[in-house]
Amino acid sequence: MSVSPPAPRLPPCPICQGQQVGNLGVVSQYGVGVHPHARALWTKPLSGLNAVVCLNCGHATLFAAEPAKLRQEAQQHPERFSW
Repeated sequence: MSVSPPAPRLPPCPICQGQQVGNLGVVSQYGVGVHPHARALWTKPLSGLNAVVCLNCGHATLFAAEPAKLRQEAQQHPERFSW
């Protein structure tokens, strides 16, 4: 008896229509994350990054893990962001 993989929940890859997987964290010893350019890059990122990756072509899409923190920073300090 073989077990089939679960049905994909993510849309197909926008490049090759291949299957994508998600819930992948982007990690590094250097605190990879989202920083506005006007903010010191050695400080803790406003948000970590999550990724969705195509299993066929390797195309990756990055998403902010904590968009609420980014939204709050943009509202409090709009001068730090390009609009």
